[in-house]
Amino acid sequence: MKTIYLIRHAKSDTNFSGQDDKDRSLTEQGYWDAHRIGKLLFEKKQFPQLMVSSPAIRAVSTALILAGELGYPVERLELNESLYEMGLEKYIERIQSTDDGYKSIALFGHNPIISQAGFYLCSKDPIEMEAGSVLVFQSDIPRWAFLEQGSAVLSYTFSPAAR
Repeated sequence: MKTIYLIRHAKSDTNFSGQDDKDRSLTEQGYWDAHRIGKLLFEKKQFPQLMVSSPAIRAVSTALILAGELGYPVERLELNESLYEMGLEKYIERIQSTDDGYKSIALFGHNPIISQAGFYLCSKDPIEMEAGSVLVFQSDIPRWAFLEQGSAVLSYTFSPAAR
């Protein structure tokens, strides 16, 4: 059984004139939501074995906060350029290239691609992830390379708006 966590970065600053999009930071609410997500995953005993993040500050910040809440070694956090402004195929390729020794992977990314990845995995109704949302998928594939469209089941969702 393989587990995939898709995590959209928490709420970020939209007032970034003169600043590169990659450098946008989390808002105070975003920090609060990221800690809340981490605590919830900890309570539900959801511990990704591998965390991979877009290099954008808002995604990395979200990943670092969750890593802290979950006891994940921050030096093992992988930054992957293809999770920033690349297409759906790059998300799927990253999952498919995961070492089979890992039973779970968490990807921290951006809309609309991360929502598209969720739809790809379970082929159900279109998914629109809001900032700070977590989708957890289960798949009975024996190897990550076998991941294909519709081969996973959405088993858990969390949205910071559901306070």
